[in-house]
Amino acid sequence: MRGDRALAARNRWLVRETPHEGQDAAVGTTEPRAPAGASRPTGQRAPAASRALVPLRPDGTLVVEPLTAKELEVLVHLGELLTTEEIAQTMFISVNTVRTHVRNVLRKLAVSRRHEAVRKARSLQLIPG
Repeated sequence: MRGDRALAARNRWLVRETPHEGQDAAVGTTEPRAPAGASRPTGQRAPAASRALVPLRPDGTLVVEPLTAKELEVLVHLGELLTTEEIAQTMFISVNTVRTHVRNVLRKLAVSRRHEAVRKARSLQLIPG
């Protein structure tokens, strides 16, 4: 964790930490990990923080990777509330390809859920709505 922060500081990256279910909202606080091979009770998730390193320009603005045409098309279909399978049929591509496009959209928009991606894309006027 300390090495990640040093790398982020050297490269002027912003470290965003999002607490997961069962995790304290304070930055970097998680329960200790269970020993290797130990099982958790059914239905419990392992607590962990997802950290996304987002590059910053020298003037402090975010560097955002642009969406491809196919990613934008998938995003429009997500806004229409289509399932992964329906998007695949509409675009004549495989379900796995749709999943890859969705994963890239989520990463590029720095969100973790499909509805968050649609909401953010609409606020950025990437898709109509």
